Amino acid sequence: MGVFFIDEGKNAWFVEYQYKKERGVFMNDSQFFEVLGFLSNRNILIEAEVSKKVATKFEREYLEMTGELVRGVPEYYIIDDKWGKELRVYISDIANVPSQLSSILRTDTYKGYPARFNNNDIITRMFRYGFRIASVQDRALIEKSIPADYQGDFKKGQEIILLK
Repeated sequence: MGVFFIDEGKNAWFVEYQYKKERGVFMNDSQFFEVLGFLSNRNILIEAEVSKKVATKFEREYLEMTGELVRGVPEYYIIDDKWGKELRVYISDIANVPSQLSSILRTDTYKGYPARFNNNDIITRMFRYGFRIASVQDRALIEKSIPADYQGDFKKGQEIILLK
């Protein structure tokens, strides 16, 4: 088991997760919002695969976080032989990727995306800030979801140079 840490300001929390190729990651709030800025300025695909056993619970939680239904979204899959839920973010351009994100990236090509990460905790937190299970993200929704205290970090991530 690895330890995954996200600093939520005064209320830091720890989440243990099964660690495959990923390593433990430390990401404070400033770094998290920088990563969101980086991702908001890239072509990304967010997919979810869930087992039938957890589908209803996941759909309810997603609706509570986003105000949107996920059933029927093409990037949402209910699969019989899944253990639970698997959330993935596929990234089109990983040039100059922030170090806190590079430590969890896998570089296996899928549908033309050169890298991905599978971290349910980070991706679930992303849903709270406008990211959605989809092949196209609503950048305006994401930008208006970022707290004022972290706008600078978010902009810093957006300004990371794209590979041309």
